[in-house]
Amino acid sequence: MAPPRRGRSARDGATAGGGDGVRSSDDAVVGRIDALAAENSALAAKCDALAAEVRALKEAGASPSAGFRV
Repeated sequence: MAPPRRGRSARDGATAGGGDGVRSSDDAVVGRIDALAAENSALAAKCDALAAEVRALKEAGASPSAGFRV
């Protein structure tokens, strides 16, 4: 049995078509990064909305005894 390949061709999947396996893997990684970036943006917007709500409640004089928790 031949020893495992090392180098670029081994990393590329050593397919006849070249790096198709790597490209699809790269596409999956980029897709996951895009999804995480979108999730991060959504969470940042939610945090901003919650912070605005806290500021509004503080300005209105809400207190912990009135059921307001920070």
